[in-house]
Amino acid sequence: MTADHINQVTTRNKDNDWVVVEPGKTFEFAQITNSGHVSDLWMTATIGKPGFAEWMISAINKDRLRDLVLYDNLGFLKNLILKISFDGHEVPDVNVSIADFFGMGFGKYKQYDSQFVGMTSGGFFCNFEMPFKTSCRIEFVNNNSESIVLYAEATYHSHKVTETNHFRASYAKSVLEKGKPYIMLDKTGEGYYLGCNLYMWGQNIWKHLLFLEGDIRVYIDGSEKPALNYTGTEDYFLGGWYFAKGEFAADDHGCTYKSWLQRKIAAYRFHPDKINFSSGIRIEIDHGENNEVEGVYSSVVYWYHKSGK
Repeated sequence: MTADHINQVTTRNKDNDWVVVEPGKTFEFAQITNSGHVSDLWMTATIGKPGFAEWMISAINKDRLRDLVLYDNLGFLKNLILKISFDGHEVPDVNVSIADFFGMGFGKYKQYDSQFVGMTSGGFFCNFEMPFKTSCRIEFVNNNSESIVLYAEATYHSHKVTETNHFRASYAKSVLEKGKPYIMLDKTGEGYYLGCNLYMWGQNIWKHLLFLEGDIRVYIDGSEKPALNYTGTEDYFLGGWYFAKGEFAADDHGCTYKSWLQRKIAAYRFHPDKINFSSGIRIEIDHGENNEVEGVYSSVVYWYHKSGK
């Protein structure tokens, strides 16, 4: 595919490189009204007032100077929402917190650089191809009680698009039920599954990370037999023995957070060759051998849905 034009959208204006998003407000970052695709999105943010002196005073007054200087504990990003809508869709195709979308579901900044999404030295990026036929709108919603200082850039290519698969990011969260698997994705229509970020938190101190004994199954087009059936949770993320060597990051898989003490695991997996489906897809994750381990799971699934479906 040859791009007719390459374009950039940024928060830069004649006075500053940032914008301030007030509490409860939505910032419309991009409103593209032609056809083409977004090729990459980068952003970073902090909480408080713009300007170094004001930011330092705000950090000291709120007793969070260490977290902001080290860019470590960033719970406010759970309440900064990324919304992306293609081709006039009333329901956003992406409606996920910055923290969850970029792999920071537990609020801890962990540097990793996968092929599609990551966090590197204070920034957040994604390289998902996001095609659209008539329009694309990107918004940031601040659900915090304080202002957010936001920096962002996006690149898009203008060219003719007649039929496409729309990019989707689907968030899910559940308190795990005994005897029932966690449903990470359950969708109808045609498209393909690209990958996920999964956040697992065991709630039983005596069972530690035994939830990782659970299998992961992918059902395609209503089949009762899984098309893919992985032998354990960490096995799906291409690790082993409860992620024996700890955190790591690779192009298409990784473990970005592991805590034995807190019984928390965050991991990602991508399928660059795509897992296609014609009429639907369902992804189930067991928590323990027999869905017996207590816990809270959440996830973001990155997938594509055929245009018009």
